[in-house]
Formats: sequence, C-alpha cells, structure tokens
Amino acid sequence: MMTCKEATDQVTDYLDGRVPHGKRIGIWLHLMMCVRCRSYVNQMRQVVELIGDLSKQPLTTAPPDVRDALMAEFRRRKNAPADGPGHVEDGEDAEDAEDER
Repeated sequence: MMTCKEATDQVTDYLDGRVPHGKRIGIWLHLMMCVRCRSYVNQMRQVVELIGDLSKQPLTTAPPDVRDALMAEFRRRKNAPADGPGHVEDGEDAEDAEDER
C-alpha cells in the first residue's frame, strides 16, 4: 500500500491529472483509507481553486530575494521529517493516530 509520504508527494500532479492511471488508483485507495491525507488533498484542492493556475504566471515577477526565500522554504519543508502533526506511520491507520493525540 502507498505511504502517506508517497501520496502527498504526488498531490499536485494528482490534482492536475498528471499521474499515470496505476499510481492514480494507488493514491485514490490511500485517500479512501487515510483521513489525514484526504483532508490534505482537499485543502490543496481548495488552494488551487482559490489561487488559480499559477503555472501560467512567471515566478520571476517576484523580487529575486523573495523568490529565493520562498524556494528555500519549500525545499526545507519538502525535505523535513514526515513525523510532524498529521503524519501517519506505515501500518497505522488514521484513527489510531488520532487516539494518540
């Protein structure tokens, strides 16, 4: 079964319909079983709807120092340990994780 990290790493491609069919089914199955990832995907879907398609806007419109700071933060968060709030370990279901809080 797909892990939380595997599912959430692909969320933007999933929402854009750029995930191959087999992986899309794997993500869908994971979302059916994991309330936290499902919530995350729903939040990301809302963000995309609110801000629209930013891929059509060049990032270069931001001042270079702002762009560099944002990119550094995105990279830091992407590489951060996946054991923070909302993380569910492999083999642990979301209900068990909520009971631990």
